[in-house]
Amino acid sequence: MNSQAQLFLKALAPEGNHVNGREYIPLSNDLIRLELAYDCMLGENFLFDLVVINESGHPISVQPSSFYCLELDDPDTDSSCFPPSMALPPLQPFKWYDRALEQPQHESMFSPFLEIPAMFMEGFVASWNGESSARTLSDKERESHLKDAIRQEMMQEVQLAPGEVANGFVWFPGSPETKYLLFCFPLDEQEFQFAYEVEKGRP
Repeated sequence: MNSQAQLFLKALAPEGNHVNGREYIPLSNDLIRLELAYDCMLGENFLFDLVVINESGHPISVQPSSFYCLELDDPDTDSSCFPPSMALPPLQPFKWYDRALEQPQHESMFSPFLEIPAMFMEGFVASWNGESSARTLSDKERESHLKDAIRQEMMQEVQLAPGEVANGFVWFPGSPETKYLLFCFPLDEQEFQFAYEVEKGRP
């Protein structure tokens, strides 16, 4: 990020499943299973990979706009006493991107995304390198390809049929003064909560 201290998150839960360098923390009941993996801090926001599995016998609605987090001084604090910070809109990076492009000091179209995790870029880079005509793409065409690649990776609103799986990235606002964060995911009239401790300056 910038000159501010880098923040990291440590799950306050038994060790989860490690996949592609991320630790997925499972949480489930008899009807729905979630797996949440902290990925990185992007700008001043925390980026997560979320997996939702519908193990019920009826459709469930996944609405990222209802996801939120709570800043806590103690993980055992009554979370109902704190105001929520809602998850950021799935397409928020486009606003950052467009704002960065307006700055005269930017050197290339990729500069606003130097901190974007590699998984956002994999599909775009693979197709870009694989196209013989890619070197002739205009800045606007490359911008469009990059936005499409990011859009496909984000968690979107979806109706999950029984047995279906949804996954995608979700981000939440961060704060350097936070000690603990409780990430909350309302689904099918239930709420799934994941607690994390905020660590500063860890390499």
